[in-house]
Amino acid sequence: MDGVMGVPLLTGVQNEINSWYTNRAVLHQIRDITYSRETKWQIILPSNNMWGIRHRFLGSIDYLEKELAILDIHNRPVGMMVGTQEINWSNIPPADHPPSQLISNGSWNTEIKNYNNDWKEIIEDTDVAEIGNQIMVFDFDDTKDLRIPFDNALTIYDYLRDQDIHPSFIFSGNKGFHIWVHPEDIQKLIPVDVMTKVHSLQSWGRLLAGLVKEIVSDVLGSDHPIADLSPNYMQGMVRCPYSIHEKSGQIVWPLDEEDIINLEFNLEEGSLATDVAGLLHNWVSSFPGYAGKITHHPPHSKMFKRTLDSLRENNTQNDDSN
Repeated sequence: MDGVMGVPLLTGVQNEINSWYTNRAVLHQIRDITYSRETKWQIILPSNNMWGIRHRFLGSIDYLEKELAILDIHNRPVGMMVGTQEINWSNIPPADHPPSQLISNGSWNTEIKNYNNDWKEIIEDTDVAEIGNQIMVFDFDDTKDLRIPFDNALTIYDYLRDQDIHPSFIFSGNKGFHIWVHPEDIQKLIPVDVMTKVHSLQSWGRLLAGLVKEIVSDVLGSDHPIADLSPNYMQGMVRCPYSIHEKSGQIVWPLDEEDIINLEFNLEEGSLATDVAGLLHNWVSSFPGYAGKITHHPPHSKMFKRTLDSLRENNTQNDDSN
């Protein structure tokens, strides 16, 4: 049996995928990340080529669920990327919002391709995309040994924390780890006189990419390779936390301090994505069958706790601002 566009339905972990993307705690966490960013879907075609759909607006759980249903995401590998640039969607006129993925007869909307040019003009409006309101990303990968990118990411993570910065440490779900530095902390790394000279998203992106290279060179050595600088440039994208990686079937997972310590002491040399996920989510059974791999997903109770903690944090911040 085939899914949309002839993509074979998954076996083995299909129920697990259904369970993950119908978990309200999961949808809540994803919505909190995507509501102020553009989203990109990455779909593996029968030819094994990747088909990407950018500039999606997922401003509510309802929007998110509709897009998931259209893509038939429960039955085939679909990845999620998010833009590193924050977008103020409320300042984009409704007529200029991204077109629907489907038109009335159920066909794919070809206007999506034409919208790419419109998008470049839309985000040039500083009321829509404010210069400096972008996360900076360190991306460390290795296809054969994830202990290497973990150690590199941990070294950068510790360095940034020593600078009174509060980065996010994220397992990409496949072959590496990401460190996110948020806009309020980036200001601690860039002199004010330099920031005032930046007048476009393009130049800000180049500044962030240069800063990533500079920090990696200073901390890890001048000859250390960077896996990918593209998230830092204008219209850069990065894996969406709590989504399922379309190639591995593992969760893109933000690490808490317990997770970091666990990996630091238990991740062995030569480990792959399955091994990382097994250490992070070893409290659930594994499901064979997703692209021929073993997948490890966390229990719903873990997601509900994270969502509850984030709601409490938001309420505390709101109380402090009143």
